[in-house]
Amino acid sequence: MKAIVSILAIAVILAAGSGWFMDPVQRVAMTVELDGSPLAVYALVSDPQQPWRTDLAQVLVHDSTRWTELPARGDPIEFRRTDAEPGKRFAVAFSSRGFSGMWSGEFAPAGGARTRLTFTEQVTVPSPWLRPVSRVFFGPEKAMQRYVADLRRAAHTPRQR
Repeated sequence: MKAIVSILAIAVILAAGSGWFMDPVQRVAMTVELDGSPLAVYALVSDPQQPWRTDLAQVLVHDSTRWTELPARGDPIEFRRTDAEPGKRFAVAFSSRGFSGMWSGEFAPAGGARTRLTFTEQVTVPSPWLRPVSRVFFGPEKAMQRYVADLRRAAHTPRQR
């Protein structure tokens, strides 16, 4: 039993310590095609209330450029709009306990009544102790996949590119 506890303790220390060697910045980019014009898709993405998001319990809008998302699980995330041109681009900066980052989306016609949305997210996790945990459980790839699935349902689009 003592050997098992020792092995587990060493594994935890190695896993947590590996964060010192990880880049504190995680980046992910994705392009999707969605039903709707660039203005219609922009309206979905830029609405802080985002009723189509399944991962949110509540959104507190502070003013036209700042809001707080209260996830169904996890800590509140503060958002600040940093760029907006309807139907063209939308960008925000965000922060929460343990991380901060930026999200930006570029909207373009994709033929017919469709939009090509290319978005990037960059998340910075300053604590080397939190980096391994954030990558395994909360990485931007997982969040982006959930966001796209919800957005796709809201825009009634069946496929991803």
